[in-house]
Amino acid sequence: MENLVEQAVWDAGYEGFTFRVPDDALTDIISQKLEQLGPPPQQGTCFEMGCYPCQYLGYFGLRYGLQVNGVDAYGGSFAPVLDWLDSLGVQRGQILQQDAFAAVKELQAAGVQYDLVYSLGFIEHFTDHLAVIDAHDLLVAPGGLLILSTPNFRGWCQHLLHRWLDRENLARHAVASMDPDAWAARLRDRYDILYTGYVGGFDFWCEREKRGWLRQKALNAVLHTQPLWPRIHKDSPAWSPYCLLIARKKPEPAPSQAPNP
Repeated sequence: MENLVEQAVWDAGYEGFTFRVPDDALTDIISQKLEQLGPPPQQGTCFEMGCYPCQYLGYFGLRYGLQVNGVDAYGGSFAPVLDWLDSLGVQRGQILQQDAFAAVKELQAAGVQYDLVYSLGFIEHFTDHLAVIDAHDLLVAPGGLLILSTPNFRGWCQHLLHRWLDRENLARHAVASMDPDAWAARLRDRYDILYTGYVGGFDFWCEREKRGWLRQKALNAVLHTQPLWPRIHKDSPAWSPYCLLIARKKPEPAPSQAPNP
């Protein structure tokens, strides 16, 4: 499964990272959706694909009392982040430092499943994103929740902005993967789709890169309008910054019983 980003790029990006529990638009939206859609997960287990630096594990562990588990191929030491998770007082299960798909195979072989499996910004870095979704599914227990989120660089407004002002970052993403309706179609035979769509009103972010004078001026002009962005409440596939799916895995069918003779 081809990864569009070399692990060394991720590792370099985490140098000097400050561990923190996120309090951002995405976690707010997910919590709101979970509360609207039914009882949120409580006192169970969760697993994050591509978990480092484990900030979302901290969030789900504190917010919902879940035992936190995950996997990431981060090349540095895991000791600091494990110490940080322990300092939060969350219940820590297995935080695996290895290739995510090798870990899924091992966990599946051991019969391990979780009440919540999620990734927030993972599947869009792989060319075969539907196979990545299938890997998530292997770890979801019957009746458990699956949450998938990616940025939305596919909508015409977001795509135009990133293609013009954020080219290097855009190249590290499989834009075709940013399609929650396609995710739902992949999962519908095994899941009840509770929510699928584009969320977050309007927002825009970009990574550092070398830009010419004109592109930098254009970026400055776009960012100058930032105080107006919160007024755009309506979600749209054209401009909303996040794709989101929340689904519940269907229970396994009861075993058929042979009729009494």
